[in-house]
Amino acid sequence: MVTVLYVLKLPKKRYKYILYFCRIRSLLTNFYGLLRMKQFSLLFLVLIGIHTQSAHGQSLSLFAIDTTAYPTIKAKFYAFDAAGKQVRPNVGDMTLTENGQQRTITSVSCPAPVTPKAISSVLVMDVSGSMEEGSGGVPNLDLAKKAAQEWVNGLPLGASEAALTSFDGSNYLNQDFTTDRTKLLNAIGGLAPNGGTNYDAAMIDPQAGGLIVSKRGKYQKVIVFLSDGLPNTEPKTAQIINEAKQQNCLIFCVTLGLPAPQCMKDMALQTGGQYFENVTMVNDIEDIYRKILKNALGSSPCIIEWQSGVNCINSLINGEIKLLQPNLTSSFSYQPPTSSVAALEFSPTFVAFKKVSPGTQKSATVTVTARNSDFFVSNITCSNSAFGITPATFNLLKGQSITLIITFNPPDSGYVFGNFTVTNSICPTVYSASGGYLGKKPTV
Repeated sequence: MVTVLYVLKLPKKRYKYILYFCRIRSLLTNFYGLLRMKQFSLLFLVLIGIHTQSAHGQSLSLFAIDTTAYPTIKAKFYAFDAAGKQVRPNVGDMTLTENGQQRTITSVSCPAPVTPKAISSVLVMDVSGSMEEGSGGVPNLDLAKKAAQEWVNGLPLGASEAALTSFDGSNYLNQDFTTDRTKLLNAIGGLAPNGGTNYDAAMIDPQAGGLIVSKRGKYQKVIVFLSDGLPNTEPKTAQIINEAKQQNCLIFCVTLGLPAPQCMKDMALQTGGQYFENVTMVNDIEDIYRKILKNALGSSPCIIEWQSGVNCINSLINGEIKLLQPNLTSSFSYQPPTSSVAALEFSPTFVAFKKVSPGTQKSATVTVTARNSDFFVSNITCSNSAFGITPATFNLLKGQSITLIITFNPPDSGYVFGNFTVTNSICPTVYSASGGYLGKKPTV
C-alpha cells in the first residue's frame, strides 16, 4: 500500500520503470525472503528519486509557567532544530496565542551556549506487567523505549556515559555504564514487561537499583526514573533522597498515564531534578527526555514573557507558541489566578418583586461593581417589557460601582420573569428579575 502511494506521486514517464522494479521485487520476495525484501524496498525508493530528511531532535516545548505577576506571564522553553541544536530566538521570531487570541510577547531571553558537561546517566525503566497497556493508543513500554532511545541518540557518548536498569518487583542490570550506543540501544530493545511495581527495587535495592548503579559513574550522576504505576508498597523515600544527595545525583521522574505520586515529586524536587506526569503520547515523551537531557548536560532554557488578557470565566487557558524559523509549534495550558477574571458583579444577585398590583409600579435598586477590569456598558435590554432599568448606558473603571434602578409594571397578577442582557466591552452579562403573586400561574 505504501508503494502505491509513492507511485501516485511520480511523473508519468517513470511508470514503466516502476512496473519493472515491481516485477523484480516480486521475484526477490519469493526467492530471498523478508530480509531481502526490506533491503530492496529501500533500494527501490532510492532509485525512483524519493528523498527523506530526518527531523530527529526538532522540537519546541514551553513549561514552568509563572502567573504570579498576572497579566504578565513568564515561562521557560526549549527549542531544538533538526540537528538537535538549541535554537535561541528573539521576540520577533515567535508568536503566541491564548484561547485563539493573539498575545503580545514582551521579551525573550536565552542564555549563551555552553559546552555540554560530562554526565553518568542511569535510565531506570519500569517493566511491570501494566507496561503492556497504555492510555494514548500506544503501549507504555513502547513509550518508554522511544524515550530511552531519544536519550541515547542525543547523549554525547564518549564525553558522557550511560547505563540501563529496569524493575518490576525486582531489579535488573540491562546494561552497565558504557559509551557504546549500539549496546545501549540493544538493551533498550530487549526490555519486556512482567511482574509488579517496587520503587525501592527501582532505586536502592541490590543489585541493580538506580542509585546502586550510579555509584559507579565517573561524572555528574543523573537518574531518569520512569514508571506507569503506583508502588505496591510505600517506598523508602527519605533514604532514596539522602543517598542521592550523598552522591550529588540529580533525579528526574516521569509517569505514564497517571499523576506523579508525592514520593516521586519529592525525589525529583529535593535532589535538583524535575518531574513530568500523565504522559501518553510518543512525541511528548521524546520531548520530555530531550528536555531532561539538555538540562542535565548544563543547557539552560530560554525565558519568554507575554501579556495575557482578561478572562470572563475562571477556567483553564489553552495556548500555542510558534517559532517561525524553523517552523515549530507547541501547545500549553495553565490555570490563571482568580484576579484575572473580569465581571460585572451585581448585588443582590437577583431581584424578586412580590405582590405588586396590576397597573401599579414598584422599583428596586441594584449595585453593579466592575471587577478586575474597566467596563463600558453600551446598552441594557430586557426580555420582558414588564421590567425596566436605568441607566442603560454607563462607564465603570476597575473597582468602581454604580446604582441601577429596576422597575416592575405587572400587566396582571401572574408570575413573570425577565432577563436583562448587559451589552459591554469585556464579558457578556445577564441579570434576572421576577415578579407576581405566589401561586399565580403566568399568563404566557
